[in-house]
Amino acid sequence: MIIEFGYFLDGVPWSDRPALGTLRVGPQGLLDVLNTRVARSYEPAPTATRIAAYLTALREAIEAGWEAAAWYEPSLNSDPWGTAERLLFLRDSAVRSGWDCREAGRPGSKPVPVRLAALAAAEAHFDKAAYPGAADALVLLEWELRESPAGNLGIDRIEVREDTSQLPDLWPTIFDHLRARGIPVERVTEPAGAGSLTIVSCADEGDAAIQAARLIAALDEKAGDRAGARAGDTPGEPAGEDAPTMVATRPTQLLDEALADRGLPALGVAGPEAGQPRLNVLGLLLRLTDSTPVDVYLLDELLWSSQVAGRPLLPKRVRSRLHRALAEEPSVLAEEPNGTRTAWGKALDDLAEDGGEHAVAAAQVLELLDIAEGGESVEARARMVAQWLADRVVDVRTWASERNLPGPERESIEAQCEQILTQIRVFVAALNIIGSPDAAMARRLAFSFAAAPLTPVCEVGAPRVVTDPGSLSGSGPVVWWGAADPGVEVRDLWEDDEESYLAERGARIIPASARIKWETEQRLAALSGHPVTAFVPRKIAGEPASAHPLLAYLAKKEGESVSAGLKAATVDSEELAGSQWRLGEAAIPLIEVGLRRPVYPEELERPRIDDGTPESLEDIYPWYIFSDTEILDAQEERMKTRAEKAGITVPTEDRWSRITQLPAGLEPPTRLTSHGTALIPSRLSYSQLEKFLGCTMCWVLEYPLRLRSVGLDDIPAGNRMVGTAVHAIIERIIASGEIPRTAAEVGDAIDAHFLTCISRYASPLQRGGSSLLLEDVRQRVRDSLTAFFVELARAGITITGAEQKFTKTLSLPSKRWKGRELDYTGYRDVDAEIDGRPIVIDVKWSNSTSWHRKLITEGEAIQLAGYSWSREVDGQPPLTGYFLAKHGIFVSADPELPGSPATPGRTAEDLWDEVIWSLEQRLDLLAVGIVPATPGQIRRLVTEAGLDTKPLLQPDFGILNLSVKNPCTYNVTRHLCGAEGTL
Repeated sequence: MIIEFGYFLDGVPWSDRPALGTLRVGPQGLLDVLNTRVARSYEPAPTATRIAAYLTALREAIEAGWEAAAWYEPSLNSDPWGTAERLLFLRDSAVRSGWDCREAGRPGSKPVPVRLAALAAAEAHFDKAAYPGAADALVLLEWELRESPAGNLGIDRIEVREDTSQLPDLWPTIFDHLRARGIPVERVTEPAGAGSLTIVSCADEGDAAIQAARLIAALDEKAGDRAGARAGDTPGEPAGEDAPTMVATRPTQLLDEALADRGLPALGVAGPEAGQPRLNVLGLLLRLTDSTPVDVYLLDELLWSSQVAGRPLLPKRVRSRLHRALAEEPSVLAEEPNGTRTAWGKALDDLAEDGGEHAVAAAQVLELLDIAEGGESVEARARMVAQWLADRVVDVRTWASERNLPGPERESIEAQCEQILTQIRVFVAALNIIGSPDAAMARRLAFSFAAAPLTPVCEVGAPRVVTDPGSLSGSGPVVWWGAADPGVEVRDLWEDDEESYLAERGARIIPASARIKWETEQRLAALSGHPVTAFVPRKIAGEPASAHPLLAYLAKKEGESVSAGLKAATVDSEELAGSQWRLGEAAIPLIEVGLRRPVYPEELERPRIDDGTPESLEDIYPWYIFSDTEILDAQEERMKTRAEKAGITVPTEDRWSRITQLPAGLEPPTRLTSHGTALIPSRLSYSQLEKFLGCTMCWVLEYPLRLRSVGLDDIPAGNRMVGTAVHAIIERIIASGEIPRTAAEVGDAIDAHFLTCISRYASPLQRGGSSLLLEDVRQRVRDSLTAFFVELARAGITITGAEQKFTKTLSLPSKRWKGRELDYTGYRDVDAEIDGRPIVIDVKWSNSTSWHRKLITEGEAIQLAGYSWSREVDGQPPLTGYFLAKHGIFVSADPELPGSPATPGRTAEDLWDEVIWSLEQRLDLLAVGIVPATPGQIRRLVTEAGLDTKPLLQPDFGILNLSVKNPCTYNVTRHLCGAEGTL
């Protein structure tokens, strides 16, 4: 047998010169081979059970009265699992370096540094034979080779890539023992190729994924048509020397998606993503069942994110229906004390009526909630949760076996299920060792084995992949994915006195600086013989990132033992755009998908703006494109009529220069469709109307196309959640028929409904740690609603209803629409009247006391205008106003209502007339297939550019016309329409 050994070669399944009887291994691989050759069985215990066993040993050392154990006792009491995990790491590091922990505790031993003495105390109670680790196996192997030096173990030769005397831990001694057995240990050097370095600077990881996928595709084409050859490859066989090698120092999920778009196989390198529910379902379940009442945000995360072997835990219908219920009412209360079914209860009823797998899945969710609300001990809940998850994993495995899936897919699912079941068994075994953990320790236990993701399997035919630059061999091209600075700070593990003590007892301690220098030299040596293309994102997950330090070393000569320096070139990814994507000698044609902003067909050429006074609507509204003469004439006629009525003159030349000559790049995104009549709505609620006026494109994406993002943002929180509960309290007080008129009556009414409404509409306020917030909300509600009812009574206003649903037909007045009708629907918060005149009050739970007043004074209170129109009687509009419930004040343009009046920017009638005009304006564009992101988007772009928005806001001649401010702030489609990021 010939063994190729390299310090960075663990996990590298390929070899450049394969042959029977040849192995390529790293330290762990060689450890396994040698243990087999000396006939020593070695099965490392799972990390979680080792930590649990060491925790028990630490506690037993304290109980046994070890003086050194007092050093870690306070930390153990504060964080048992974290302390045991850290001390076990120190123990393994000391053992791996060659120190016998037990000798420090022997009678007559010399004074020992406190940390090492504590490790010796724990070692006396730690059963390392029952819970062995890699460090213990290394020590036993060294002892076996030293005590029985005869025989070459069937190994003909070991070829090593590094100087064995520089290897860490006990490896130099082990190689000396192998030489003593007559086994040749030869240093080999990889043949150097023509090295070069190209750094591709990318905006973010998404951009880097696109560029890297293009390069891989181009290199694949350049190497020739290898598809047929790949079909006959087997895993582990080397690709040709001209095939690229991927160095993936970051997870390749984004890159895999970009490769899949080009029909290329995935690389499958996963990262330590323990926090993701899909990889740590058990940890999420433990957190969920530890919360009382149930944390609805964790529950929704479980519904949408958790997976087993790539399959969701629950069917889509179940997830969607329960998610909608939580979004409507953030609570898992099934019914109120009076028997009224809640949104959650109605969702369960619907799923039960579905029957089949939907009813079964709903019952499984209820079973999980019963665990959370059962009141059992932490250990009992943890065991029940583990069993619940195990049952779901078995369901997925059964599903895979019953379906006619391709063999590899079925085997992959079954293997992943078995891996998760093994992790669950480890979790239960660790619980058996610990005994009675607290909630925090149980979650740490779950995360300890979930930190390592499921083992990825690279697809056959994919470029060969390594996760460390030191694993490279040969001289072919290298594509380095994720060449960003990992930002890991490395410090010396041992103090000076500890290092001296260990060295005196034969342990081999290498300072962190020396070890990093040695590892850097080995990685540079492996990289320097390749044409390297490194992709460096400028931002990762929204945070600034910098290039990997190795790139600077590659491009700079640091000495004989380091790279001689490569010729470096830096390319910005934006420079690679064009019809022919080219990077170095690799090129590939580009096919652009979709339209960039702004793109106009020839028949709709963008109108040019001439100097001087505008003469047509095309000049006044340069952001729109018009192609229909009838539409253009009708809008111009309407504009002139309104201008005469308002006494507005045509703007001057200077002003129009300021309005129309905006900097390049401010054009809002625009999409063109073949026809737009199918997008014309027949029904609009206020929330839809607000989006339609603020950004028509986002409205089209979210409503007609039903393109919505599902996430925690859907579940009410903060002011939105509390506001819903406050609305419910007001509605119930009014619906009771006994409208309170004094502070005492209001207090009694609130006490009758507060907890019921909070439990149904704001259950997160009842969770542990929120008692002060809940009491603050209670007091605010009491104070504000006292002001609400008492002031209305004092003003002689009679409340007639709450949450009144309305539907009113809206006829479009323009001739071109020929009276086309839309239904305008919604709910009015509070209806009232005074002296026979109707009143509409909109209740808001908002931090600001000026925002809604500003809407009135600037003439943009669209919601009040819609309410006014909906309750108009014989042409007489009702009185309208806001009640800011969080502060207990009224804001209105009508002096008849309580509170401080606001001077209106325009009447509700004029504002609604403007709404209809602006609505028609956008419908005109939809009718000819133009979907604009205007005018709210323009307002934001202009503001960010530092320009004056006042000339853009004129009611008849301004570019913005009527708009909704900040339309993209809460819009889930803002990344798709181009308001944020690039398409």
